[in-house]
Amino acid sequence: KEALNQLYTEERRAKAEIAQARAVLAAEKEEIIKEKAVLSGKVDIAEAIKINYMEVQGYQVKDDGKTKEKSKAKDINMLRTCFLTETNIVAKGGEQEFYIRIIDPVGETIADSNGRAGVLTNKLDDTQVMYTTSGPVDYQNEDTRGCISLSLSEKLTKGIYDVEIYNNGFMVGKGDFKLK
Repeated sequence: KEALNQLYTEERRAKAEIAQARAVLAAEKEEIIKEKAVLSGKVDIAEAIKINYMEVQGYQVKDDGKTKEKSKAKDINMLRTCFLTETNIVAKGGEQEFYIRIIDPVGETIADSNGRAGVLTNKLDDTQVMYTTSGPVDYQNEDTRGCISLSLSEKLTKGIYDVEIYNNGFMVGKGDFKLK
């Protein structure tokens, strides 16, 4: 009987040690998961391709498809946003999607008439951002020029328009342009 009691006590002690070890491992696992999330966020930021230079130009597209540069809001039915990226050796080479948000003088986001507008999540502050249009750019880890055009269904108004460019869920460029 005494041998069985001793065996039972040792068994309980071993189970308690195992339970304590499990609790320690669970706490360590939780810390690793949190650290992984932080590091993943840093990698996402590092992979975002920043913009060095941006220019928005208004065009009038004729019925025959020819385009002519215009600066008066009433004459414009297409905007083309061209930009120059920075070199980013962390980002994956290949086709990268850039999202452009154009905000009119009243503060409203313009929507693409071709259905390329949408909503993205800004990973920096986890907010929803409506964007105007998007398009791919062939990026090969070096300074790259990209242009994304926007066909307009409605006439623009005079004033200063703000432009934001997003890549990989982060704002990577910001500027403005003025229409007469």
